[in-house]
Amino acid sequence: MVKRLLFLFLLGACASTGLDERASLRSAFASQNWVQAASILEGEKALYKEDKDKLLALMEKGHLAHAQQKWNESAELFKQAFDLHDKLYTVSVSSKIAAAVVNDSSDVYYGEAYEVATLHLLQTLNFLMLWRDSKSRDDLFRARAQVVAWNKFLENRARDSELAPVYKDDLMAKLLGAQVHELINSRSDLQIALDLYVDAHEVLVKNYSAYPSFNSKSAAFVKDYKKFPKLGLDKVIKEYIEPTHSWTLLQNELQTKVMKLAREIRSSRVNTYLKTFGKKDSDFPKAKKSPPSNVTVVASFGLAPLKQGETQYIGLTSALEDPKASSGAKVLAGVSAVALTLFAADKLGLMPPPNSWNPAGSQLGLEMSFAAAKSASVKFELPAVHSKPIKSTYELIAIDETGKEAFKTALPLVQPVGEIAQQAIAEAAVARYWRVGVRLALKHAAAIAASFATYKALAGRKNDNDFLARNAAVFQYLAAAKGIEVSERADTRALATLPENFNLTDFYLAPGKYKINIVENPVQGAAKTTHIGLWEITAMPTVFYARL
Repeated sequence: MVKRLLFLFLLGACASTGLDERASLRSAFASQNWVQAASILEGEKALYKEDKDKLLALMEKGHLAHAQQKWNESAELFKQAFDLHDKLYTVSVSSKIAAAVVNDSSDVYYGEAYEVATLHLLQTLNFLMLWRDSKSRDDLFRARAQVVAWNKFLENRARDSELAPVYKDDLMAKLLGAQVHELINSRSDLQIALDLYVDAHEVLVKNYSAYPSFNSKSAAFVKDYKKFPKLGLDKVIKEYIEPTHSWTLLQNELQTKVMKLAREIRSSRVNTYLKTFGKKDSDFPKAKKSPPSNVTVVASFGLAPLKQGETQYIGLTSALEDPKASSGAKVLAGVSAVALTLFAADKLGLMPPPNSWNPAGSQLGLEMSFAAAKSASVKFELPAVHSKPIKSTYELIAIDETGKEAFKTALPLVQPVGEIAQQAIAEAAVARYWRVGVRLALKHAAAIAASFATYKALAGRKNDNDFLARNAAVFQYLAAAKGIEVSERADTRALATLPENFNLTDFYLAPGKYKINIVENPVQGAAKTTHIGLWEITAMPTVFYARL
C-alpha cells in the first residue's frame, strides 16, 4: 500500500516547469522577434499544448498579436480567453483531485486576477486602437463595454477578499475607464467619468498604499491592514502612508481631474470633494477656457518578473497531527506522528529549517502561524515573485516640425504590475502553505514509513545490523525524497509577457505632426530618452499606446 501510494506521488516528478521556454518567449517578445515568439507558442512543441494550459496559450497569443498591432486578431483571442476563464469557475472534479494528491501543476491554470485584469486593459486598448483607425463610434462603444466588464470582474473579486490587501481593485480600470467615458462625451458618460476619478482617488489610498512604488511604509500598511476599519482613515493616512513622488504626482492629477469635471457638471459636490482632499478652492485655480484634451497616451514598460519557486519548510510532526491533515496520513504512517518524526530525525537525519529561512510573505510584512518546526522538517516550494519598486519618473515630450519642444507633460505611474503580482502571489502562498505542506507531509510519511519498514526488516531483533539497516533506509529515503522534491516544485506558470508597469496621461495638443519622446528620469544617473514615433494630431480626440 505504501509503495503504491509513493509511486502515485512521484508520477509528477518528470513534469517540466517550462521556465526555460518562458524565458525564451520573454526574450523574443522584448526584442520584437515575433517569428521566434510565435514558434514557441505554436506547433507540436508549443509551450502550452495541453488542455490544462489553454488559458495561458490564448492569453500569450492574444498579447503577441496585440504587440504586433493586429488589433482584431488580438481582440478575438482575448475574447476566447475571457470565455474560457468564465467557464473555469466550474471546476473539473478530476482536475482538483489530481492537484490535491500530486501537485498544483497538474491542475488547470485559472489565471491570476491581475493577469485577467491586464487582459481587460489590453482588450480595451484593442478597441480604442480600432476606433482611432476607423473613427467608428461602434468601436468606441466596444471599448466602453469592455471597461464595464473589467470593473464587474473587479467587483466580484472585491467581494471575495474584503479584509485583505490582496489585489482586488485596479487604478487603470478607473482611470482608463474614465478616459473612455470622456471620449464618448455624453452627459451620463461624463458623470460616470467623474465617479471613476473619485473612486480612483480612494483606491490609491485604500489599496495601492500596499505597493512600495506609492508608499514608503507599504510593509507596515500590509501587516496591519485588517486593523484599519477600527482605526479610521485619518489615522491610517497619518501613521501608515508615506507618499512617494509617484503617489504625489498621481494624486495631484486625480484631484485636478475631479475638480475640473465637478465644476463643469456637478458643482453641488465641489465642497464635498475639497473636504475629502483636505484642500481649498484656491488650490485649484480656475484656468482660462482651453480646448479639452484630445490626446490620451497609455505606455507600458518592461516585463514583470516571473514566478519562481521559493523554499519553505514544515515540521513533520506538526503537519501530520494538524487537524487539516487527512486521516489517511496517520493510517499510512502506521505509527504515531511523533514516532515517525523521531525515526526521521534519528535514523534519516532530517533537520529543522535553517535560521536564515524567511517564511512565505514575511518580506512584505505578512504574518501567519506556521507549523512549529524545531525538530525534523521537510522542505518544499511555493511560487513567489520578486519585484523592485519603480523609482523612475517619466515625461512625454512633443517636438514640432521646426524641431522645437512644443509640449511636455508628466507620464504618471498608474499600475505597478510587478508589485501587484508580488503581493498577490505572496498572500496566495500564505494561504497555500498548509494545503501544500500537509500534502507534502503525506508524501514524506509514505517514504519514511517505507524506509522504516526496511530498517526494521534489516536491523535484526537486537538491532545488531543497525549500521547496514540505517544505510539502506537512508538511501531508500533519499531516493524517494528527491523524487518528492521534483514532484512538488512550485507551479510557476504565468503570463510570461506581462508588462512591468503601465503609465497614463491625457492632454491637449494643437493639430500638427510631432516627434514624440518619452524620457525616463531615474533617481540616480542620466535621463534616458526613447523616441516612440511621429504622431499626427488632429482636433479629433485620439489614443496612442506605446510599449517600451
